[in-house]
Amino acid sequence: IVTASITIWLSVPTCERVSLHVEEAARVDGLGPYATFFRIALPIARFQVFGAIAFSFVLVWNEFLLAMMLTTSKGKTLPIIASEMSQLGMNVPWGILNAAVVLLSLPPLILLGVLAGGLNAAFSKKSDQG
Repeated sequence: IVTASITIWLSVPTCERVSLHVEEAARVDGLGPYATFFRIALPIARFQVFGAIAFSFVLVWNEFLLAMMLTTSKGKTLPIIASEMSQLGMNVPWGILNAAVVLLSLPPLILLGVLAGGLNAAFSKKSDQG
């Protein structure tokens, strides 16, 4: 959650710097909001977005290393257990490892599903005002 909030905090000002005239020209040319974002705004802000992604990767990697160093054998987090299981060589229990990956993916997907309705409403409200 910390990584997502920092990434958004770094990315939003970049997207806000895209000129409204450029967005209006795209709308006049028949582009919808998603096409305008992916064809116009994102290419303009690609370097800033790449920087935010790189910064997020470093934050996540540091969290992984911190958990790896500070946890004991009884209190390991799921990413640490999955990492240790992948280093077993030929005897990797792929079923358990794949189940761990699914469990690691579920919380962000559930959070995205819960917040998606509110995000869509917020984006629609902002585009209606502009």
